[in-house]
Amino acid sequence: MNLSACIGKWNATCHTTISDIPEAGWNNCAGNTDPFVRHQHLRALEESGVVSPETGFSPRHVALWDDSGTIVAAAPAYLKTHSKGELGIDIGLMMAHERSVGPYYPKLQVEVPFTPISGSRLLIKQGVDSVTARTELIEILMKQASECRATSIQLSYISKDDDACVRQSGFIATEGNAYIWKGDGVNNFDEFLGKMQSSKRSKFLSERRKVAAFDLNFKTFSGKDISPDLALKFFELYKSTFERNRTTPWLNSKYFEMVFESMGNFFEITVALKDESWMAAQLDVITSDIRFAQHWGHNGSIPFLLFEMGIYRTIEQAIMADQNTINFGTTGLHKSERGIAMEPTHHAMWFVDPSFNEIAKLSLIRKSESALQERLAGAERLPFRRQPSNEKP
Repeated sequence: MNLSACIGKWNATCHTTISDIPEAGWNNCAGNTDPFVRHQHLRALEESGVVSPETGFSPRHVALWDDSGTIVAAAPAYLKTHSKGELGIDIGLMMAHERSVGPYYPKLQVEVPFTPISGSRLLIKQGVDSVTARTELIEILMKQASECRATSIQLSYISKDDDACVRQSGFIATEGNAYIWKGDGVNNFDEFLGKMQSSKRSKFLSERRKVAAFDLNFKTFSGKDISPDLALKFFELYKSTFERNRTTPWLNSKYFEMVFESMGNFFEITVALKDESWMAAQLDVITSDIRFAQHWGHNGSIPFLLFEMGIYRTIEQAIMADQNTINFGTTGLHKSERGIAMEPTHHAMWFVDPSFNEIAKLSLIRKSESALQERLAGAERLPFRRQPSNEKP
């Protein structure tokens, strides 16, 4: 812990490791709807070495405490020292800052590293005045930025409530996109396909038949079946997918071992087997309301298996579990073509140098406009039947 202060009605502390903060107190603020901000997940990122000063993330987590020693609000924050692992950086903005002000780094980043999934980043214990708590979290983050000599505070993939608060605090808001599937009352996968143009529906059924011709067995692990010994098998497929794309995986096998052990109830793994060999695996993070199609790995030998497991079966499983929403992440034009629409993601920035905020505002407005155009283009790629127009010619 390197900062302790009284901000407003609560005491504030800043911590250089999540392990310094009581797990139960943090999780009372994080809740159960977003597993990625829970204490166990952030601890796995740190203790596995995924998050470290070497990877560009030095933890600076913030907590607010009442007089009884209870955590009433918290925020996962990191002093970011270089561009590796960036999820939302605008390269043009970084170059402009370096030309007009000076180095872009370090900055204080409020996010879940290597996790481009939207959710609350200003975590509030149930029953606490959320407006006051969010405002005081922002104030302590600003104080922490000053202590660390950070050039800015940046919040990534934040909730709508967080977004409204930071706008009031002078942050510049911007948007990106994510692929979000909504069930809208469909009772089975056939009903979902039935909404599509016949040519598109035929294409998707053809893809499924081609995968079925390989005579694979599919096995699903969930709950108590998710054990650390599955981690290495999954990681080998996950890593090989990155290697085929000539990129380095963000996560490591120790991370998967830790989250499988401490958070198994939030995971579901579907494996494609040929005899006893793992050909591919899809890892979903699940809550009662939403499914996150988060990680995928395969050996590359079976065409269309990504679509079968990463989209079609994932939708089928969500329907069977009465989950109306699937977050399919931020990339992949093939997703809109298969019935998954885009929705905006919310981000915000505040720069210490007041003059640069005006420069940043123009850039981030353009970023939001670009995101809107991307959503409109994605909507045109959706395979659903067009509703007849009621307008007279």
